[in-house]
Amino acid sequence: MSNIQRMINEAYDAALTVVAIVPVNNYGFQYASYNYQLQNFDNDIVRVLQYNTGNEFVKFLFYMRTQRLNIVPDEIVEMHFTQINIGSIKDNYSTKELSRDVVVKETVYKPDSVIQTVCESKGKHHHDTAERMSSQGNLSINIRDKNGKWLWSDNVVGNSSWSTAFSSYTGDERALGDEDKQSLNKDTGYSSP
Repeated sequence: MSNIQRMINEAYDAALTVVAIVPVNNYGFQYASYNYQLQNFDNDIVRVLQYNTGNEFVKFLFYMRTQRLNIVPDEIVEMHFTQINIGSIKDNYSTKELSRDVVVKETVYKPDSVIQTVCESKGKHHHDTAERMSSQGNLSINIRDKNGKWLWSDNVVGNSSWSTAFSSYTGDERALGDEDKQSLNKDTGYSSP
């Protein structure tokens, strides 16, 4: 390595700000079924920060990696879930009785003389809505320097809900109205952040 390259590397290292990300403190959720998602959460944070800063003089690393490499971080980010509320499943079910007169036969004697044979068509429209995982979480973020001095803190609140809806019917399909038929043709699922 040339002397110039060594000086460039030293200048870059002196200008570089290393930010260490401490794994999220999950407050005893380690045995919960969603612990796997919390582990991915840590990886996602480091990845997103590292590749989206747009600043080559800021580097994000896991805190344990800085210790392994004997790097003293300039800033340390600590995150704690102060609240996680995973909602329960809520099922809503409704049935609507349907009845409609249906033309089963039409006899045309003359254009202005038509006789229709009508029968009553009956059915039931069943509408199920299952709402799942209406959840909330609160993440506390604290940033301090390498000497432990507090630099910044904030709380981030997140909400998520997911639901699905589906319909079925029993009886004569001819008893269904247009709106009933539309709900039968589309099972809907949606989520909101």
